[in-house]
Amino acid sequence: MADYSDFVPDVHFEKIPIKNLVSNQTYQRNLSIAHIQKTAGHFDVRQINPVKVSRRDGINYVFNGQHTIEIVASVSGSRDTPVWCMVYDGMDYMEEADTFAKQQKFVKPLMPYEIFMANIEAGNDDQILMKSLVESYRLRLSSSKGPNCLCAISTIESIYHRYGLNTLDRTLRLCVASWEGEPDSLTANITSQYHQGNCFVGHRLWRQPAGRSVSGKGREIFFPRNQPQCAGAQNGFHGLCGGHAVAL
Repeated sequence: MADYSDFVPDVHFEKIPIKNLVSNQTYQRNLSIAHIQKTAGHFDVRQINPVKVSRRDGINYVFNGQHTIEIVASVSGSRDTPVWCMVYDGMDYMEEADTFAKQQKFVKPLMPYEIFMANIEAGNDDQILMKSLVESYRLRLSSSKGPNCLCAISTIESIYHRYGLNTLDRTLRLCVASWEGEPDSLTANITSQYHQGNCFVGHRLWRQPAGRSVSGKGREIFFPRNQPQCAGAQNGFHGLCGGHAVAL
């Protein structure tokens, strides 16, 4: 029979009360109270991962999961609350430190696009609404630049959650009308600049009949009445990052 023991951790799982776990080893990062409070405010028991513990000299040392146990303690209101632990026996202090240092080295973090699309699959309303708005401008969400591809996922989510759907709508309208889907216009930096301009001028608009889109394809552009062009005009925005554009 084949031996696969080299590929399977020699561990066992136990439910251990938080009060019986120690997580103040020097090699660990400092606890982030802000992270604990934020995560506790969005607590979901299905998101709790097993805590990795080294049982050394009869003491349960946490080498991965110190924030997890503090979040559970905060939400439950008690350090008597047990958590599932993945217990390693026979590790010494240096092995714990080495494992802690290497455990994130080869982890591939999720991209904003991947998280966004997972929310779509989960049927979450906010992401579905944003996706519908983006597609109403004949754009598509993407993880990379391309014609009519919006890759500024984190930026549109930030605008939506901080300022609302209407502000995101105006920002996308301005980007599309002035650049008409050019790949570089739908990145985080440009989208953010148009949003800032949108917030600066508000809704006071006037029509400049001779105006054209940045791409030069003949769109009429709306500029704010009695407002100077912003500094972005010197960097290729031609005053548009301080205004609002509508495709006609």
